[in-house]
Amino acid sequence: MLKTLKEYRDRCYINSILCEASYIYYNTINNIIIFPTILGSSILTCLNSSNIDADKIKYINIAINGVITIILAITTQYKIHVRINGFKAHQIKYTKLNHSIEGILNTKKEEEITAEDTAIMVSKYDLLNEELIFTYPNHIRNKVIKKYEKSGLTLPNSLALESSIVIES
Repeated sequence: MLKTLKEYRDRCYINSILCEASYIYYNTINNIIIFPTILGSSILTCLNSSNIDADKIKYINIAINGVITIILAITTQYKIHVRINGFKAHQIKYTKLNHSIEGILNTKKEEEITAEDTAIMVSKYDLLNEELIFTYPNHIRNKVIKKYEKSGLTLPNSLALESSIVIES
């Protein structure tokens, strides 16, 4: 039971890192994408209040609004905001579960850890994995694998698709 709890503690820790890195990645993309929309809207506000020929303004409005629409469509299609919120929420949940497992490991002696304690933690972990609807970006997965593959930590199954790593059970 002790070994299993330690393995799931490690998995929660690594998943928390993966979620945090994914959150930062998608939040950065969102911030980069939102800048041109803010800039475009500001330019349109200034141009529309200027004394430039109405026909020229019309074409500029069409072009800038078209670009803004494409940018917003891309963020909607790739569900950037859903990814940001989902990864942040899961990072918090994995950290809480990690702390719960550490609580059991720190407060109970090895012989006091029951199969029920372990089953509850494994069920909570499985539920978190089921709730996570997006996969981690490959470049983040690869960085985490490279950093932790020789650390002795048990890595989550979400990293098992990499041929360079063996997941301990």
